[in-house]
Order: sequence, then C-alpha cells, then structure tokens
Amino acid sequence: MTLPENVIVKPGIGGSFLTWPHRVLAVEREMDIAILIKLPGEPNELGKIKTHVDGPVPVGLHDLEDQLERGAIAITKFQAPGSWSMTDQDYVAAGKNKTERKRRRKRLRRRNQAWRFIKQIVRNESLRELALSPRKRRVRILRQAEKRGLNPTTVYRTLHIYMASGGVLNSLIPTTDRCGAPGKEKEHRTKLGRPSRLAKANPDYKPYVLQESDKRKIATGFLLARKGVSQRDAYLLTCAAHWSVVTSDSG
Repeated sequence: MTLPENVIVKPGIGGSFLTWPHRVLAVEREMDIAILIKLPGEPNELGKIKTHVDGPVPVGLHDLEDQLERGAIAITKFQAPGSWSMTDQDYVAAGKNKTERKRRRKRLRRRNQAWRFIKQIVRNESLRELALSPRKRRVRILRQAEKRGLNPTTVYRTLHIYMASGGVLNSLIPTTDRCGAPGKEKEHRTKLGRPSRLAKANPDYKPYVLQESDKRKIATGFLLARKGVSQRDAYLLTCAAHWSVVTSDSG
C-alpha cells in the first residue's frame, strides 16, 4: 500500500512503533524514508497534555508501508481544535466575558510574536522541504535564537508545533487557558466539582483540597489499572488505601 504525504497515521491493530498519531511530512521513495512528526496533545506519563511536540523523525518507508498494509498502522483524520480555523475576530468574540476576551487578545499577540521568529525559518519553503533539510533547519533555528535572544529550545518547540499542525498559524496560540503561571501547574485553593452528598447533609463539613502529594498518589494508583482492573477500580483502590476512614467493630 502506498503512503501519501500530509496524511495522519495512527496505531492500528498489532505491533507498531507508533504510540500516538503522526503527520507524514514527507515521503522520499529513492531514499526509502518518510519523515513523521507527532501531533500535538500527547499525554505524558502522568496523563497531562504535553506543552511541546517532538521534532520530525525519519522512518523506513518500506517498513511503514508494510505496517500500513498489515493494519498495524492506519490512516486517520485529525480533529483539529476549533480555534485553529477561527479568524482573530471570531476567536476573541468567543470569549464568555470581558476578562476572557482580554486574555484571548493577549494569546493572539503571543501567537504573532511566535510567528515572527519562525517565519524567517519557514520562509517560502514547504513543510516537506523543511522536513527533508534538518541541517538547514537547525542553522536557521540557531540563527533566529541568537538574533532574538531566545533559548533555541523555545524556537525548536514553536517550529515543531507549527509543522505538526500542517502549517496552521493558529496552532501557535498558547494554551494558557489550561494552566496556571508559566511553568507551573494551576494551584487550587477550593475543592473542584459539585458538593458531595455528605457536604450537602452536613453544613459543618469541610471539603478537602488535593495537595501535591495526593496527586502523586493518584497518579501512582492508576498504574494498578490492567486487564481485569478498570481505571475506576484502580482509583477506588487508591482512595481506600490512602484516604478511607477505618473504624473497628468491637461488637
């Protein structure tokens, strides 16, 4: 089966080196390679969405097409975030209130800033040409980082997100709506979600706010999930081990 360019491939049935959907940036049959890049949104080992995208990787084309033929990988469609296809005016107007609309304007300014320092890398070249020229890409990235006083990692990550999106400008809109301060997880001081039945029945009940140590315990507890043990069961087992109140029956 022939693998086309600019399609999305995902893990299929059976063994495959893919663990997450990838975009096919380029196919070079004479060299027997395909250049792939992971799509944004991959979760890390704790289940949180990664804020970066790994760079393009060359893969043996023959092996890739063999896996496609066997169903070990499959061509699929990418459900892009709605904001990627919005105009700036529509993106801002979609904010629920004045504060959110102000935040969205700030995110658009950061998007424009990100684009300014990668457009000199992209220039008039296609994503295919960029993917097949890693040395040229690296030289341009380092040059832009030095020129603008940026960490090269920042430039790499911005360019990778742009390439993984298929060259969509709005993919550079930062996802600050899903996090706290830069580089930090959002801190919660009140319990999230609806009040429990216990809280409704007892006006003196004080809800418990998860601490960092609690989050680590929950993350570790999900490792219990396996065949025969659902994620819900793993969660309940973890809660029973760490937060249940045990009373003895003397009778």
